[in-house]
Order: sequence, then structure tokens, then C-alpha cells
Amino acid sequence: MTTASLRKALCGCRNGLDGPGFSLTELLILIGVFTLMAVAAVPAYSYFLRGGNEEGPLISRPTALMADAEVQAAELLTVQMAMDGMMASGQITEVEPSPMYGTDSFDALPSGPGAEPLYPGFLRTESGFTECVYMWTSVGQVYQFTCP
Repeated sequence: MTTASLRKALCGCRNGLDGPGFSLTELLILIGVFTLMAVAAVPAYSYFLRGGNEEGPLISRPTALMADAEVQAAELLTVQMAMDGMMASGQITEVEPSPMYGTDSFDALPSGPGAEPLYPGFLRTESGFTECVYMWTSVGQVYQFTCP
């Protein structure tokens, strides 16, 4: 038996060494797919190895996934809705304007005839404090004075 016929018998091919296998293009595509899978898996695996602490990339708290500007905008909306709710429940149209330097505590503010403090009845935050400092007009329009 010659070498060529032995190769044909082992390969099961008709044309010598041509036969089943991968082309260079197929191998490059396969390497690309494995690379993408590794890129997706490594952060999750490293988070798992750290024990799931909150510094990892897969934090379950919604605010950690939001940008600071989004968190501040959401808090402003929350305070404005609390002010609107307080004014609507007391059927009042005016409140005392905010203190000159604003406030981040709403357990005694806003004030005025018929006004109630926003915390705890209308504003649901821890102990009535907010991250930003807020001011408001006499008609209840709230805006952020400063934010950390």
C-alpha cells in the first residue's frame, strides 16, 4: 500500500488530504464567538468571586445604576410631587417661600396657613432628609438649590 492510498484510507477523502475540517474563516469566526463569550462572562465571574459585594458591576440597587444627574432629577420630582400632594390635600394655593438657603429636611417645612410638613405624610425618605438642598416659591414650585 502506498503512502497516498494510506492517507486516503485514514482520511476517508477522495482527493488525498482534502477532507472534513475547518477553513481559516471558520476558525476566525469561532475564535471571535469565544472571545465575545469571555468578555461577557469575566465581569460576572469576578463579581461572583468577590462575594457579591456592592462595589461589583452587577449592583441590585437601582440608584447605583443610574447616573448622578438621573438620581437628582428623580429626587426633585419626588419632592415636587410631595409638595403638590400636600397642597392638594389641604386645598391651599400658597405656602411660605423657602428659607433663603434652602433645606434638605422636610419634617417642619413648608409652612404657612394650612400647610403641613412634607415628612412623613407626603415625602417618603429616611427621616425626612434629602440628598440635595431644595427651595420653593410661594405657589409651591420646587427647585434644587445645591446637590452634592
